[in-house]
Amino acid sequence: MREVRASLAWTLVLAVAAEFLLVRLLSRVGVYIPKAGPVLTLYEGSVVLGEVSFNLSLGLAILVLILAVWEQRPVALALLLVLSTLWMGPVLPIFGLLAGLLLLGARGLHQARPALRPGLGLLLLAQAMHILAIGLQRFWVESGLPAEAPGSIWLLRGAELLAALAPLAMAVGQKPWRRPEARVLGAAGAATMALGAALWLQPDLTGVLAMFSLGFSLSWPAPLYALALGAAVLACSSETGAHRFGLILLFLAGLGLNVNQQQVVIMAGWALLGLPGVRGEEERLRDAV
Repeated sequence: MREVRASLAWTLVLAVAAEFLLVRLLSRVGVYIPKAGPVLTLYEGSVVLGEVSFNLSLGLAILVLILAVWEQRPVALALLLVLSTLWMGPVLPIFGLLAGLLLLGARGLHQARPALRPGLGLLLLAQAMHILAIGLQRFWVESGLPAEAPGSIWLLRGAELLAALAPLAMAVGQKPWRRPEARVLGAAGAATMALGAALWLQPDLTGVLAMFSLGFSLSWPAPLYALALGAAVLACSSETGAHRFGLILLFLAGLGLNVNQQQVVIMAGWALLGLPGVRGEEERLRDAV
């Protein structure tokens, strides 16, 4: 069962990465691509492949979520009861999703290595604030009230700030400068410089891509986002197995909890982080001795 779950998790990461590149990024810059000859054919093929990746990632995320939660039986029944609210009215599903996220996130924090917990806690709080803001706004609209719910914009901005700080806290906890790996540090530096250059040369286009791909409005200072991307690379490289897959899924899903696919991917990411990792293996070996 664990081998099947591991293979599905790896395939899910590839599918979500393909969906991220082909749907959330390529489709947004399609207006700038010449629509003639082989370029058009290549673009249309990429769009079709992106749609396949989207549907595949949704199905795989559901399977990975089920398998990962099944290995955490104390969580399974509670999560099932929480998710049963997703079919009850227009507003309650939002808060059912929030409860499910907190349940899986608490388990993930418990299983995570101490160095990652502060950053993961910030990320969980950011996602919860984002869902809460959406729920408040939905309740406001369903109640027939005008404009936007008081405080919702500040919840969204605060969530974005915490989400940008989260990978920085994870990277600092790892202290990568103590045991530097040239390949990892090079990849993190390249990611930081690439996003920094994009924010400097094409701030408007980068802002559109960030909003529609990850749910970030880029309303905070630009260097924060560039550093956060590099720190996310460092954080993912520090993990192994299911925990690495879970962390990658959380970063790829971002804060844009506006479609079911991203919601399930985030919950699958937290479920993978909730599996026993290195710390759990060490505890089992110690108990066996």
